[in-house]
Amino acid sequence: MVEALHTEYSVRQICQVLGFNRSSLYYQSKTDPFEQRLRDEIEKLSARYPTYGYRRITQLLLRMGYDVGSRRVARLMKEANLLVTVKSPYRHQRKKKGAAF
Repeated sequence: MVEALHTEYSVRQICQVLGFNRSSLYYQSKTDPFEQRLRDEIEKLSARYPTYGYRRITQLLLRMGYDVGSRRVARLMKEANLLVTVKSPYRHQRKKKGAAF
């Protein structure tokens, strides 16, 4: 859209009317090639150990030689929808005295 209007108006005018900074127009996010390898490794480990959460997966990755933190692993697992649901403990319910059943 900005490229089409750039022939008639300056980039400064276009960004001012649209309400965003010129720097965001030129911004390109950096891609880390290590990130994709880490994602693949996390997916493999999650498939092999489906009950493991991000803490155990982090420990496995550290043993394998990856230098990675648990928050990063948790974020990548969340993005890939690999987080394990926390099971609530089973609690016995005591029978009340005087109950008819």
